[in-house]
Amino acid sequence: MIGLTVGNRIPKEIGLTVGDRDRAYSGLGQTEQGHARGVEYYSLPEGDKALRTDEEEGQESTQLEASKIDLIGILAAGMRQLQDAQTKAFEKRRATAEPETVKPGVSALPTLKAPDPETSPVEVQDWLQLLQAPMADLSDSSHEWWERIQEIATEGYRQWAQAAPMERLAMRPPRDKSLEEGKYARLNSRAASMLLSALDESIRADLVSRRSTQSTSQILYRILTLYQPGGEGEKKLILDKLQCPVKQDDPAKAAQALREWERWHRRAADIGVAVPDATVLSRALTTLMQGVLDGYPEAAFRTSLIRNSLKLDTRPTSENVAAFHRHLLQEAKEDLQQQPRHQRQQAGCKKGVNCPFAHEWGQTQKAGRQKGGESAEQAEDLKKMIEDASKMLKTMIASNAGATQSSSTSAVPTYESIQRQLDELKLKAMKVEKRADKEDDEVGVLLDSGSTHVLRPARSEAERDGCKEVSVTLAGDEKRTPLHQTPAGSIIVGQKGEDEAQTIIPFGKLIEVLNCTVKWTRSGLFLKHPTHGRIKTRLKGGCPEITDAGQAAKIISELEMKRVEELEARTASLRDQLNAIRMMEVRDSDWRVLLAKYVVQGKAVDGLQALYKSSIFSDCPTRFV
Repeated sequence: MIGLTVGNRIPKEIGLTVGDRDRAYSGLGQTEQGHARGVEYYSLPEGDKALRTDEEEGQESTQLEASKIDLIGILAAGMRQLQDAQTKAFEKRRATAEPETVKPGVSALPTLKAPDPETSPVEVQDWLQLLQAPMADLSDSSHEWWERIQEIATEGYRQWAQAAPMERLAMRPPRDKSLEEGKYARLNSRAASMLLSALDESIRADLVSRRSTQSTSQILYRILTLYQPGGEGEKKLILDKLQCPVKQDDPAKAAQALREWERWHRRAADIGVAVPDATVLSRALTTLMQGVLDGYPEAAFRTSLIRNSLKLDTRPTSENVAAFHRHLLQEAKEDLQQQPRHQRQQAGCKKGVNCPFAHEWGQTQKAGRQKGGESAEQAEDLKKMIEDASKMLKTMIASNAGATQSSSTSAVPTYESIQRQLDELKLKAMKVEKRADKEDDEVGVLLDSGSTHVLRPARSEAERDGCKEVSVTLAGDEKRTPLHQTPAGSIIVGQKGEDEAQTIIPFGKLIEVLNCTVKWTRSGLFLKHPTHGRIKTRLKGGCPEITDAGQAAKIISELEMKRVEELEARTASLRDQLNAIRMMEVRDSDWRVLLAKYVVQGKAVDGLQALYKSSIFSDCPTRFV
């Protein structure tokens, strides 16, 4: 039983629902009269305080709980309907989304060269790295779009690289239509056109023939298959660059070569190529810098110390090779910074004996050694200096004429004596210049790379009579001209004193037969003989010539002697062959059997062996056999 206090009120209406009753009960705590609800209430009598039983109260609470459950279900259904409406609206907006807005301004990409077996794998990697910034700035979401395009093309290229040659023919370029249609249609078109404009004409024609010009992923996939980064060709190229670098003589070129070597080393680690042993790498770096170190003894000494301290000859490691590479790169940079200007330019050094740098005269012309340059002319500089001194002395003498007359004539030289000395110096300078011109007019010995025999005048009439006549094909002439050839192989034209042709020495024979060293420089040709040292040469009309007649005569004599020795060696070889034939006859049958073989088969060997074997011809001289 639940008892109600005196102040409790209940509505008079009998037919109230549960909700109305709840609202009625909620207002029980208000004023005595219940006017806030607009419902008329009455008070229970004192004797009827317990009109409601426990059973009635339980039924009422059950009805309240059921009403609450119904209200929660209604709210959940409404929320579900709202979520479904939002999902449908989002999908509708996605299906009817506007194309990606392409930003103006970005219209050109870095160009990519045609495929080159030497540098293509590295160039395409650099090119793809340069595309990151412009491709990410095409639109608001082009960065994510370009990453997905690269993933698709890279995955397709990976499968292509692992496939067999016949399987590659059946493979199709990868493509994702969701990245080329709808929202990304304009973005794909802009990117494809920019990529085509950056490619070489040959690659662009290949893409047109394959009908792959409208898909960015297919274009990128074709580029990767053509340049093949990380393929077999690049791996072989990396190993060649690491093991066999080109020897450099210039510090600037050596520094650049060392940077490229380091780049190839990093590239090997990127694509998983096993680099050669540390011993091989250290020798390769030494070979690369050997030319520079030969010209800089101090740098060579420091490099030798570093090499010993790193123990590259006994226990080389990858870390020591990297340290050795850094040292060589620093040496190349220092040599380049400390290199004097006279070694980098053709003007020459103007400091003379006061120059703090060492001057190497091995490849400098004799006429330019006065200043340390390669193109300086002494005669012109001497003449100009004398003229300037003459003008200065005339000015000084004219301004001090009064003071000179009052002084003692025995102590001060006169103007006439000074002028006489200047005239003598001018005459000497003119003689030096005329002598140089006379040397240029002298006929030198031509070094011809297309010649095969020495061409010279006959030393005497007897030498010419002892030569045999041969047919020679001259340069630029299809006809064969009859000339005379000495037993040593030289071609004779005319005789000394007559209207003779210029002497010619085969350029190739100097290197092949005499082991001469040839080096071309800006100032001319540097020719060094193993025995005679440097040969005096010049360029006349673009053709190299030997200016020293004595050196040319020695070279011609050596070539002729080598020719005679070669002929004697061939004769000795033939003599040995004949002796071998004679020794073979000892193991053959009777001379009658050999003669019968000769009659039947007609082989000269059998006939000769029969003659050597027979006792009838034993007393016959060998020259008649």
